[in-house]
Amino acid sequence: MSLTLHDTHAWSRDDFDWPNVIAAIETFVAPFPNDATVESVIKDVIVGKSRLWLVRDEGARTVAIVLVTITNVDATGWRRATITGYGGTRGIEALPMIAEIEQWAREQGADEIEIFGRKGWRRLLGPLGYAEAAVILRKGL
Repeated sequence: MSLTLHDTHAWSRDDFDWPNVIAAIETFVAPFPNDATVESVIKDVIVGKSRLWLVRDEGARTVAIVLVTITNVDATGWRRATITGYGGTRGIEALPMIAEIEQWAREQGADEIEIFGRKGWRRLLGPLGYAEAAVILRKGL
């Protein structure tokens, strides 16, 4: 079984298999109910804040999503691609495809790529060359 990665930037609405796309987005937002909703993710893609990549199986069904942003650090000019969202039923299997997003980020002039994720991703992303750079601590008020 093979998976393929697709940059949806130039896709029309009809190119998406919406029930599967929504299901994959739901797996990303579920652990973070205070940070994102399915609607907010779709809005960020529509307005160009995030770039949506789809992982599809051999039947052209979406099985995972990847959300990417590119930002500039004003103080230094450093350009950073950030994977801000990742979810789906075959996301772990699709991890090696991040290399394609890394190449795209290089083509966009990015100096580095970072991933926001939970602690469990350290073990999975370490073999792909990623290292922990920071920890986010939160306290509800």
